[in-house]
Amino acid sequence: LERFALAVFNASVHFNSSNWEPYQCHGFGIPAFHVSCSFFSITSLELEVGAVTQIGTIPTELALMTRLNNLVLRGNTFTGTIPTELGLLTGLVRLELWGNNLSGNIPSELGALTRLSALALADNHLTGSIPKEIFGLPLTGLWLHANAISGPIPTEFGAMSLVTLSLNVNRFSGTLPQNLLDMSTLSSLGLSYNRLTGSIPEIGNVNLNTLWLNNNQMTGSIPSGLGSMTLFSFSLANNSFAGEIPLDLLALTALKYCSLENNNFTGGTAPANCAV
Repeated sequence: LERFALAVFNASVHFNSSNWEPYQCHGFGIPAFHVSCSFFSITSLELEVGAVTQIGTIPTELALMTRLNNLVLRGNTFTGTIPTELGLLTGLVRLELWGNNLSGNIPSELGALTRLSALALADNHLTGSIPKEIFGLPLTGLWLHANAISGPIPTEFGAMSLVTLSLNVNRFSGTLPQNLLDMSTLSSLGLSYNRLTGSIPEIGNVNLNTLWLNNNQMTGSIPSGLGSMTLFSFSLANNSFAGEIPLDLLALTALKYCSLENNNFTGGTAPANCAV
């Protein structure tokens, strides 16, 4: 069945294999960047960025590779929707489809991937909302930036063990849930270039190193507590925040990038390397 799946995959797209030879895996051949096998079954399939030169869809037959732990098809020209059949690959730990031309909704069937720790669907043309089935997965990284996903920021994120949550450049609306800032595991939170309103909630147990809320429609003052984080990348630019810049921001000595530009602050002192 795996041989058949690979044959369909090879036939459905045109690979740019001019610079490298097909990798072999117990008799299986495909011009992929990395193929791993275990007990004569493919466990990892990863295409090199730009490996596909002719537009095609992701074959549903990939679901026949039932031993796959890693499926990485990033940075190519795949079109169409994400096959619901990928939900049959229940051994997947890593699924990366970012940087293609995929459209449609995120399939709820991906909620069956109960071992999945990394889901990267960024830089596509995905629409709709995040299906509730995703929130039951053991994800540590979720990258959905640069799509057209809409709806409120789900409060269900607060019950997950995410380290990275990247939702920049979408169409999310509503307010920032309080429980996102009480996630002790979260290190990077990106929500820039959305349609968020309201204020930043009280800071809880979160200890972020990256926080991007720029280019929304947020209001209110900057809450105290940000200065206790280990932020090195921080942006609230292009919102309608007001009031004084809190003194505790001066404690952010690890900052490499900081922007508070184009808001309505009336005083206070920003960190030395922070644009205001």
